[in-house]
Amino acid sequence: MMNAINTALSGFNAAATQVLVNANNIANQSSANYTPEQVIQTAQASGTVSAQIVPAASNDIALQFVQMQLASYDARANLSVLATSSKMMQSLLNITA
Repeated sequence: MMNAINTALSGFNAAATQVLVNANNIANQSSANYTPEQVIQTAQASGTVSAQIVPAASNDIALQFVQMQLASYDARANLSVLATSSKMMQSLLNITA
C-alpha cells in the first residue's frame, strides 16, 4: 500500500514540476537571454519517479502547451491513485476495528 502511495506522490510531484517548467518557458519566451528548460522524468528502482530540470534545445510554445496539458492528466491520475489508496486503507481499518 505504501509503495503505491510513494509512487503516486512522486508521479504527482514530477507532473507538478513539468507544469511549472512549461509555465516558466511560456512566460519567458520573449525575454532576452532566457534559456528554456525541460523536465526529464526517470523511473527509479523503488517504483518512484524522479524529475530533473535541464536546459532545452528550443522553446516551441505549442509543445509547451501540449506538455502542460499532458502533465495535468498525469497529476490527476496520480491523485486518483492516492484517493483510492486512502479509501482502501480506511476500509482495512474499518475491518480490523
